[in-house]
This record gives sequence, structure tokens and C-alpha cells, in this order.
Amino acid sequence: MLSATDTIRSLGGLARGTHLRSLGFTRQALAGMVRRGEIERVRHGVFAAGPLDEQVRAATAHGGALTCASVLRSAGIWVLPADDGPHVWLGPDNHALPHPGCTCRSHYYRGRPPLGSATIETALLHLRRCCGDEAFFAAYESAWRLKKLSAAARARIRKALPRSARWLVELASGRRQRPRIASPPAAPCPGHPPPVPSEDRRRREGRLRPRRPPDPRGGRRREPRIADAQAYRPHP
Repeated sequence: MLSATDTIRSLGGLARGTHLRSLGFTRQALAGMVRRGEIERVRHGVFAAGPLDEQVRAATAHGGALTCASVLRSAGIWVLPADDGPHVWLGPDNHALPHPGCTCRSHYYRGRPPLGSATIETALLHLRRCCGDEAFFAAYESAWRLKKLSAAARARIRKALPRSARWLVELASGRRQRPRIASPPAAPCPGHPPPVPSEDRRRREGRLRPRRPPDPRGGRRREPRIADAQAYRPHP
């Protein structure tokens, strides 16, 4: 059986006490580990071990999960608003918990916050409600360009948006799928003849006549001449 420290680290650095007790750790054992400094109690019922992002720690101590611009910025996504402290998703029925040095911005959006951080999809939806359409569009395009959003994720985001805001996703899709204009061919170097196009290219461009099938009687097929046509013309 792993120790509580190793178990919490394997779970991402955070774990609920109910989950740890289901794995065999008692309340008394967890309290003793906290006193000895082996693990940390971030808030009532939530324990941490090992290195933990400071904003995630602050959001957990605040009573929720990191979300919105804070999650997007930590993922390397370009965010239009300036950094103004951890954005914390508390859910519609929870309340913020006091903790030292709190600079958190509380979001009471529907749903149940996870432990730690919200997904990029959820953070984008929260960003639009928090900072507006322009900030959402810029972050959405940045996340797509960085390959942070799969096709299924983009479809879920569009479905979760209100109908009046779905044009933002459609506009970004149109910009990403715009056909590219082919660049003109490079000019030949002075003193060197231009490259000769391949046979397939000349055929596609109509500059190469299609090959005639061989004469089934053998030999080279002779093209009819004008003199032959006049010789066989019937006289009146």
C-alpha cells in the first residue's frame, strides 16, 4: 500500500479526505500526517502533497477550482485581459472561504467544480461570461492554433454557448478554413533557362496533345494529308 504522500501525488497533488478514507487511511492517520508536515490540509476535507501550483492552491483554499483566464493563461493560451488574481469557480450554491492573502475572483456559474482546475473548454466558456465576447474570441483562436481544442471539444463549446454567441465560433472556423492563395512561381536565375514543366503538368494545362493509340495493323500510323483528301474527293 502506498503512503498518503505518494497516493496524493499520484492523484495530481490534491485529494479529498473521503477518497483517501476509501483507500484505507483513517481520519486519525491523516491528522497525524498533517501535524508531522508530511501532507498539507488546504481546506477542510482536502489535502495536498508535493509541489502544487500557487494559483491552484489559492483556488482550492478559496473553496473552488481554478478557471477562466487563470486556467487559459497557465496553459499558454493568449488571454486579452490582464492578470488580476486567481479566477475561482465556486458553483451556484457554494460560498468563498477566507484564507490568507486572498486576491481571488469568485465565479458562481452553474455546475460542480472539480478538484484543482477546470478544463480548457469550461475555462473558455467562463471567460466569455467574465470578460466578454472579444476576450473569448481571442482566447478561442489561440487555443485552436495551439492545438488545445479537438473537433469534438469545439463542437461542445459551440453547443454550450447561447445561440446569440455561436457566431463567434463560426467566425473563427471560417478564418481557420480560409483557402490559401498559391504563391507565384519563382523567377529563373539570370543566365539559366527556366525549368521545363513536366509532361503531366503540360497535359493538365492543355499544352500537350494526348497520345494517339497505335495502329492495330502495325507500323506507324500515318496522319492523313490534305492532298490525300483532295485525291479522294468525288468529282461532280
